Amino acid sequence: MRRSIGQAAVTTTLAVASLLAITVEPAGAVVTGPCDATGAIVATAYVPRRIHGGEVVTIPKAATVRWQGSIVAGAVPRAAARARVAYRGDVELTVAGFGVSVDRWHGTTAKVATEGVRPYDVRVLPGGVVYRLHGTHRRGRLTCSGAVLVKLDGGKGAAVSIAYAGTAATFLLALLFTVRARWALGALAGLGLGAFVALDLVLFARADLASRALLVFPVAGLVLGAVLPMTRRSRPTRLAA
Repeated sequence: MRRSIGQAAVTTTLAVASLLAITVEPAGAVVTGPCDATGAIVATAYVPRRIHGGEVVTIPKAATVRWQGSIVAGAVPRAAARARVAYRGDVELTVAGFGVSVDRWHGTTAKVATEGVRPYDVRVLPGGVVYRLHGTHRRGRLTCSGAVLVKLDGGKGAAVSIAYAGTAATFLLALLFTVRARWALGALAGLGLGAFVALDLVLFARADLASRALLVFPVAGLVLGAVLPMTRRSRPTRLAA
């Protein structure tokens, strides 16, 4: 019975892995909506519409962005051009197919063009990893969005040591709980092990941080971490004669 459960769990894991692998969002620079924007970092100006799909932009980990944004001529009716309307927007980092908000803004305005200066500091993040950033700005009924691939200049910092230590620790815990037939704790350890394996692959450029396929590893770790202790627990014990 437990063997059947184990086989079903492994089959389910493979099915989920296949679904996740084929639903990966395409990467690259994509801009939609009647908007124009530019951003200058140090001495380099970036125009999202001129960044080709798949092109990766390398930027420093800490700098100041001088940005400009505008709505293209004709997108707003002349009669409504001076009316104050609500606006809101955000920037998200895509991690395993999910958007993680890194910045938000909102308010009201009558402008159709604006500019500003904004410093940023992301030295806590590892360099050399490709990050997919997706931004959206809504002004009244108009919506503009864009996505770009960004790589941080510099080293990976402490991320590699943390990933190695986490992988080793969760592997030993998963092995321990398998030997002791603790399926619940084994599932948690397997989940952690899968997450650290995914992190290892991202850090060494063997996987895309934005890809939903990364979810395969923690899901597989969760299932196998629970199934393996169950199979060991179900083994019959021999009675001494």
